[in-house]
Amino acid sequence: MYCTYCGKLNHQQDGRFCSYCGKPLVLEDKWEEQSEQETAASANSAISAEGENRVSGEQAMESLSDRTWDTEEFEITRVWKVSDLHEANAAAASGAPHEHQHEAYAQTDFEEGEAAEAEDQLTSPAHQAARKPKGISAYVWLVPLILALLVGALLYGYYSFEKLKNDRVEGLHEEAKRQALLGSYDKAANLLEQAIKSRPKFEALQADRAIVREAAELKAKLAEAADQLGKQHLEDAGKLLNESQGQLDQHTEPLFEPLHAGLQEQRTRLTVMSIQSELDGLTTVSELADKLRVADGLNSEEAEAVHDQIVGRIVHVALAESERLLAKKDYTDATAVVEEGLEYAADNEELQAMKTHIDKEKKTYEAAEQSRIEHAMQKAAEEDLKNRTAAVQAGTLNTTLDEFGDLHVHIELLNVATKTIYSVYAEYTLLDQDGSTIGTGTAYATPDSVEPGDTAVIDDIYYGAYKKATVRVDKAGWYLD
Repeated sequence: MYCTYCGKLNHQQDGRFCSYCGKPLVLEDKWEEQSEQETAASANSAISAEGENRVSGEQAMESLSDRTWDTEEFEITRVWKVSDLHEANAAAASGAPHEHQHEAYAQTDFEEGEAAEAEDQLTSPAHQAARKPKGISAYVWLVPLILALLVGALLYGYYSFEKLKNDRVEGLHEEAKRQALLGSYDKAANLLEQAIKSRPKFEALQADRAIVREAAELKAKLAEAADQLGKQHLEDAGKLLNESQGQLDQHTEPLFEPLHAGLQEQRTRLTVMSIQSELDGLTTVSELADKLRVADGLNSEEAEAVHDQIVGRIVHVALAESERLLAKKDYTDATAVVEEGLEYAADNEELQAMKTHIDKEKKTYEAAEQSRIEHAMQKAAEEDLKNRTAAVQAGTLNTTLDEFGDLHVHIELLNVATKTIYSVYAEYTLLDQDGSTIGTGTAYATPDSVEPGDTAVIDDIYYGAYKKATVRVDKAGWYLD
């Protein structure tokens, strides 16, 4: 088929656009209408002139088609529209240039007559009938439609499949979150593994799985610490709890809240067990009171139990200590110990009874002590009086007359006082056999200091007696501290 614009041959018979210039190969509606009118007129004249040589419409179309589009016979480079020809003729008559005037028919090996014949054939009804587009086959639009429907169905199926997969992954993810918040970290990890198999490139799933795994490890470590506490391995349990504390301090996510609570519970249990193990070694109320304050800071049933245990221990220690102090007559300290115990066990009947007993013993002792003091004071007064007035008691008294007529006087004075006396002296009188006084004298005893119960001795000489005599102590004197 030849292009009516560029005149070149297009080999595809069913083509609608020129493969060289891109213009449509089917004439415009206006050209078609005008061509149909001209073709009808030409056909009528041809029928009247050549009636006997009429051929069928189909033979004429085939003959015309063969002559028109045989590429071996001629080539038309451009065919003008009828409207364009009229415009060109009008422009030529007026002398004005036409926009298509510069174009010319491509001359071929045909003569002018043959070109006219070819033009007549182009405008003939048979040629126009051949040029009209044939009916579009059903497969031309049905196949693309079916393909479009298939592609749409495939796309919709793929979209639906991916959406179902996403919904399933989202459901697994949400269930994993719920299980993690409940503390079921192993279940949450398994759910996340299933979700990751469906969406391996989903980074949120990878991150959540890592966190859940770490939470599961911490839960296992806390379980091991609880096992160590059950075995009374307090030191090992404390190390595990400290390690868990260090890891948990780095996480504030909601899924770690059960682990924080579990860690606090295990620490409380460890503290309680530590206090219980130390109770037997605590022997004073103040030491037990310190442990009681620690236990009161804990919030658990075990802490309440150890509170009662410590209070009972305080009562026992307070009673034992107060009895020991009471035996030593230390009523003040004994009372203080009981009162300290009552601060932590105010309703304890044993401590209240002990306090009453201590008060009674104290009063009895104070009364006895007062009596003793009074007696002691009286005795002291008597002793003081004796020490001042009768501290010395005369012992051995004798005299010896020597050849010169002098009397050697020997006097022994016993210290009967309760204190040491000093500078003891005696005033004595010498009497003859008739009791007459020969003479008197004063002499100091030796030693100068005489302890209670010791004896001081006086050895004195009375000159010029010239007869035997006896000695009488008239007065003794001494000094006290």
